[in-house]
Order: sequence, then structure tokens, then C-alpha cells
Amino acid sequence: MKMNPGIYSGDMTEMVATQNSNGTPYMAVVYAVTSVAQNGEWVSISPETRTVRLFLTDAAIDYTMDKLKTLGFNGDFANPKCSLNEGVRLVCEHQAGKGANAGKVYENWDLYTERAEQEHPPVSSDIVRQMTARWRSKYGAPAPAKVTPPAPPAQQPVPVGVPADVPADESTNGQPQDDDIPF
Repeated sequence: MKMNPGIYSGDMTEMVATQNSNGTPYMAVVYAVTSVAQNGEWVSISPETRTVRLFLTDAAIDYTMDKLKTLGFNGDFANPKCSLNEGVRLVCEHQAGKGANAGKVYENWDLYTERAEQEHPPVSSDIVRQMTARWRSKYGAPAPAKVTPPAPPAQQPVPVGVPADVPADESTNGQPQDDDIPF
């Protein structure tokens, strides 16, 4: 069963260093996904098995090492173990297939991490002038931005460790809500 994009919780059942059919090495971390974040609370679901792939390529290794450290990885790739095995927060995103798989949608699972605020240094004034000139040559002078402030969120207490920012319609795992079931 395909799961909806959202934040989930799961228990690790297996961890192994392996490689894909192209020979790219990765850590396969298998989870029994047991809960979904919904309206700031964890809702139990029928367990589903999903795999997080943490790639070990030169381009990805720093990100992978940080994620493994978060899991309490023992550093032994021949006999991998982690101290954080239960209640691991996971994120599911959907990605469109490419090439022969165009038109298909695939789940992409990863460890849920709080995104650290990154610095964004300004570009040089030369680049700003070039981009502004390019924009104006294509679209003309910019119109003033029309910004409507978002509606204030409903204030609900959120249990510690449960993200409150997952919309209910994206985290129901395709199941009807109790008040949506006709009688």
C-alpha cells in the first residue's frame, strides 16, 4: 500500500551495508512504520515495512554520517547497530518516476531531521544587476508584490517530539476520518 507524504514514526528492524544495481553503496535501514503525525499527535496505523537508503558516495557521505550519528550508529559497517531503534521519526515524500518509469509515483523515505537554519550570503551587486536586467527584458518592470497573510493556525497543544506542521489531509494515510464514514 502506498503511504501518503508526511511524518511517520517507526521501529528499526534491520540495518545492512549494501549496494544498488549500479554498484552505489548505501546503508539500508528497514523500519516497521507504526504511526503517522496527524494534527500534532501520533496516530497508530497498521505496521508497514519501509526502507531508508543512506548513500555512502563521496557526495552524500557527510549527510549520511550525520544521520547515522543521530541514530547512535556503532561505526561498524560490517555489523551495524544503532542505539536509537524505536520511535524513529521518518519522512515520506513522493517522487515522479523518470524515463521508462515516467508517470509512476514512488515513495522516498528518509530520517526526519529538523532543518538547521543556514546562512544565505548575498550575491554580488553585479549579479543582482544582471538578473534584474534579464527579468526586465523578459517580463518588464516588476509589479508590487501582493501578499495576503496566511490565516492564523489553530492553537493546539502538541506533545513533545511530535511535529505539528503536517496537514491532516496529508497524514491520514488514505484512511477516511471517523466523521467521513457514511452510516
